[in-house]
Amino acid sequence: MELIQANARVPVDSRPVLLKAAAMMRADPSFAAKLEAFLCGGAGDEPVSLWHDRLADMAARIEALETIVGHGGNAQPQATMPVKAKPEGVQRDPDTPDMFAGNASNSPAADWPARVAAIEAFQGEGRQRRLTPAGDDLFREMVQAGCRPADMARWLGMARASVDTRAKKMQGQ
Repeated sequence: MELIQANARVPVDSRPVLLKAAAMMRADPSFAAKLEAFLCGGAGDEPVSLWHDRLADMAARIEALETIVGHGGNAQPQATMPVKAKPEGVQRDPDTPDMFAGNASNSPAADWPARVAAIEAFQGEGRQRRLTPAGDDLFREMVQAGCRPADMARWLGMARASVDTRAKKMQGQ
């Protein structure tokens, strides 16, 4: 790939954006074509649809989806999952956290992603990647707080199966 130097006068605040775009074009030769298609609508030099119009359309679609799902706007979810009744005679010790209840994952008081980001949770790479002692302590806190395994996997960057296995082993101790 032949590189040239191109100079352009842009506002000072736009310089980092241009530098990122240039770095992406050097790293991925197909990025320039993708960027041109995004800016010009695919063919020719005349913009078919300006990028901000496209973003406005995407924002409207996201808002509509959030309204349907119930995560945004003032609307309630369209469909709710049926709640299964607890079998008769089954009692759960209220002092024992239930990792599948999901009560702590939704708690505004527990900011788990921020706590994970504040520590060095892992050491090693690939198959040698392991939780650090601080990461293990935080994992144990999440299990004891009743966080859902899917949430824990997302926050920690672990495989869901690994979280399930590790949490079940901890609860068996």
